[in-house]
Amino acid sequence: MGSNWRDAHGGIFCTVLKSTVYMFGALFGSYIFEYMYLFAWKRVPLPQPAKLVVGFELFPFAAYAPVILLWVIRGCAAAKCSADVVTAGGK
Repeated sequence: MGSNWRDAHGGIFCTVLKSTVYMFGALFGSYIFEYMYLFAWKRVPLPQPAKLVVGFELFPFAAYAPVILLWVIRGCAAAKCSADVVTAGGK
């Protein structure tokens, strides 16, 4: 089954290349979102203990933003695809 799936998706080279691009894209995207978070967080007008606690609580959202963004994009694509299947089946 595995080789049939891989052959249907372009072979080993295409699937490995795609996963590598996703991996490095997520890594660099995470760096970008983290630096944006750190630079923006310096300008938040909160007293120091509250700013530190809230900063630690919100940082994982910045660190995992590429993963969250990918989930949202794939979820929207899957919803559109399933909506197309439903409307095509109703004709």
